Amino acid sequence: MTNLARYLLPGSQSQPPAVDLNISGPPLERVFAIRPDLESVVTEILERFEESGECETANFVDSLSALDLRSLLTVLCGAYFLLPEVRKALGYSGQQALTPSRGGFGAEELVVSQMGKAKRYRTPPSVESVPSMVVDPIPE
Repeated sequence: MTNLARYLLPGSQSQPPAVDLNISGPPLERVFAIRPDLESVVTEILERFEESGECETANFVDSLSALDLRSLLTVLCGAYFLLPEVRKALGYSGQQALTPSRGGFGAEELVVSQMGKAKRYRTPPSVESVPSMVVDPIPE
């Protein structure tokens, strides 16, 4: 997995490369706990990579189907972005509950802002202006 992580997540000036971090172990286990459907797929991909022997990583990645590549990237990126070092490098402290402005008892600000907008309904046409709604008089 190290060679795949090195190739797929090389890092940048602001983010550490995946090979310098331990994405296997707890981060990978967390990803598989949330997406157990990907565990067998990624395990099979890693086994194929190990069996390929001297195959260059770029050639192996190019040989993957779009679905396999997506599964592999989902798992590797998921584990990578769970690491505290990466989150710190991105300035992401995690999901936090945000309290909206409650100056007007909650939803009052929304109602007032919507009242100032254009109406979202149309005046229905009169019956006479719609040909399919004109009723023929009943003959006597």
